[in-house]
Amino acid sequence: MTSVFPIELYEQIIDAVASCYPRMARPHRDKTLQSCALTCTAWLPRSRMNLYRSVSFAAAGSAGLHRFARLLDSATHLQPLVSEVKLTMGDHPLGAGPETREAIEILPIILCGRLPNIRSLRVSAMNRNGAPLALHRAFFPCITQFATVTKLVLYNVTFARFSDFAQMILSLGNLQTLDCGQVDWLAWRSFSFPSQGITRLILQGFEHEHMQGNALDRHVCGVLNLVNGIISSLFDLTLDTAEFSHLNEENVPLSAPFLRVPCLSIHTLRLNIPIDELQPKIAEAAATTLSSVSFTNLRTIILSFQLFVPTKAKMPERILRALAKNLDSTLSGWSSRDLAQVVFLLEGHVDESSLPQWSQLVERLFPVCSKRGIVRIGVQEHAGSTYNVVH
Repeated sequence: MTSVFPIELYEQIIDAVASCYPRMARPHRDKTLQSCALTCTAWLPRSRMNLYRSVSFAAAGSAGLHRFARLLDSATHLQPLVSEVKLTMGDHPLGAGPETREAIEILPIILCGRLPNIRSLRVSAMNRNGAPLALHRAFFPCITQFATVTKLVLYNVTFARFSDFAQMILSLGNLQTLDCGQVDWLAWRSFSFPSQGITRLILQGFEHEHMQGNALDRHVCGVLNLVNGIISSLFDLTLDTAEFSHLNEENVPLSAPFLRVPCLSIHTLRLNIPIDELQPKIAEAAATTLSSVSFTNLRTIILSFQLFVPTKAKMPERILRALAKNLDSTLSGWSSRDLAQVVFLLEGHVDESSLPQWSQLVERLFPVCSKRGIVRIGVQEHAGSTYNVVH
């Protein structure tokens, strides 16, 4: 039976089905898309595209990865559809056999040549205290074949050596976005980064309060090594206030030096501020550090206040006041630079009725910036989504 509606309309509906489910409801989404695929031959291509665009592997070793490789070999028409691979690692070592290693440890070997259009690779662990990665000796020669990957996301991942982390980055020759959350390494030695094309770097949630002594030293040294190695190509830099949580005797954050490296390429600097966790002392340290940055072509500063529970605008006032103490006059005085806007962003559970009050609070605590006309008020539903300027 011929449909009275154009196929493009059905394709938009199928796309909407694929995007409307929250992350935790992926099995329900897949079941719905499978039903769409079986409805009729006209719906099959679009349903199949959405089913295989992003492929996830749970924390069950690499057995699922081997099954997927066999599927791709038997149905080669599926290979170009995969643009994102998500891997979740378990809490404990799984063993040394080829079927029991963590999937990421042998992913490039198993899927080499089978994913011609992969753009994003996401690796996360269920527990930050999990065992360090034991990368197969053929890992790096094979991962260079993933030349189409432009985004690498690592969360709760521990490497045996900083050099393994650095080499993974360098092996992805067209990498543009590096997103690291709670990434660590058990051993650090200075690594020389050649010219790199990474334009966006996100460092967040390193949980410094759990680090002491040598662990903290090797972590901070690695972060500085990474940023200094790729800073010449960065356009967009995002930091978490955890990067400012350890101070030296002069109350200067240990990881602050890279913000003072002269850089012409960075145009956007974002600071993520978890309202429920941040102490005013750390906010003051972050503000002091931001006021001394050496990014001479900086155009946008985004201060993102992350609201993990519904809250009124008055909740972040103590943090905002701590930031304003050292930041207002400094930001407004950057007339020699091209600073065009300072965005005060409310991210997460936002009570929209409180936005006028929030706007007035920002204008009161940042009077110099407000007078110069560079203050913006924005709202963002979650990290990764587009934020909207409301004032």
